[in-house]
Amino acid sequence: MQKRKISRHRKLFPWIIKRIKPLLMTTLKVYVILTIVAYFITPLVLFQPPAATKTYDPNEFTIKNQSHSISAVYLQDNKNRYTILYSHGNAADLHQLKPWIVNLYQHGYNVLAYDYDGYGHSQGRTSENNCYADSTLAYNYLIKTKHIQPRDIILMGHSMGTGVTTKLAAQVSVGGVILQSPMLSIYRIITHFPLFYPDYFPSYRYINKIHAPILIIHGTADQNIPFYHGKKLYHLANQPKTFISVQGAGHNNISSVLGGKYFEIIRKFTNNLEIISKR
Repeated sequence: MQKRKISRHRKLFPWIIKRIKPLLMTTLKVYVILTIVAYFITPLVLFQPPAATKTYDPNEFTIKNQSHSISAVYLQDNKNRYTILYSHGNAADLHQLKPWIVNLYQHGYNVLAYDYDGYGHSQGRTSENNCYADSTLAYNYLIKTKHIQPRDIILMGHSMGTGVTTKLAAQVSVGGVILQSPMLSIYRIITHFPLFYPDYFPSYRYINKIHAPILIIHGTADQNIPFYHGKKLYHLANQPKTFISVQGAGHNNISSVLGGKYFEIIRKFTNNLEIISKR
C-alpha cells in the first residue's frame, strides 16, 4: 500500500508542475511587462511642474555648480539659529510656495527653498536623480557659501519632497529632519507591499541611516499618501523620533487643521534640538 501511495505521488507531482508551469510563465511575463511599463510611465505621472511664472521674485536667485543650476529663495535673519532647507512636493514651485516660505520665516527660521530641475525657473530635466542632486546643491550652498553649521540646518520635506529629504539626510550631517505627509516610496502608494523594482524615492531604504532627530507629521485622512506610510517610516527610524498624527487632516491641509498648534509642534521639536546639541 505504501509503495502505491508513493507511486501515485510521483505521478501526481509532474502532472501538477505541467499544469502550473504555463501559468507561472505567463504571470512572470505579465509582471516583467508591467514593471517595465511602470518604470517608464511613472515619471510622466509623478513629475507635474506647474507652468513657471513669467517674472522672477525679487528674492529668487540661482544656485549653480559646474554641471547645472537651480532657482532658489533664501530668507535670513541673523537672529534666527536654525535654517530650514525645504524640499517641496511634485505639483508646486517657489511661486506657489512663497506664502508658506514666508510663514516659516516669520515664525523664527531662516528658510532656503528651491525648485527641482524643470520646475519654476530651474532649467534641465526633472528626474529622481536630478532631484537628489538639486537637494545636495542647495545643502552645499548653505554649508560652503553661507557657512552655516550642519547642526543648525533642519531638512524639511513635504510629499515627494520627503523622498528627496530622506536620502539627503542619510548622506549628510544635519541638526534635524521634518517629514510632512511622507511616503515609503512611490510604488508603495499603489501597492501596500513592495512589488515593482526598481522603485522611485524609496525612503524606507534610507530612513534608518539618518542619525539626526526626526519629526514625522501625517494626516489620518490623507488620500494621496496613506497614513500608514508615516507610521511605518516612524517605526523604521532611529531614535530620537517623534510622530504626530493629525486627525482628519488630508495631504495638503495639515497646518490649517492644526492652526496655531502647528508651529507649537515645530517649535517644540527645534527646542529639543538645542537641548540635544548641548549634550
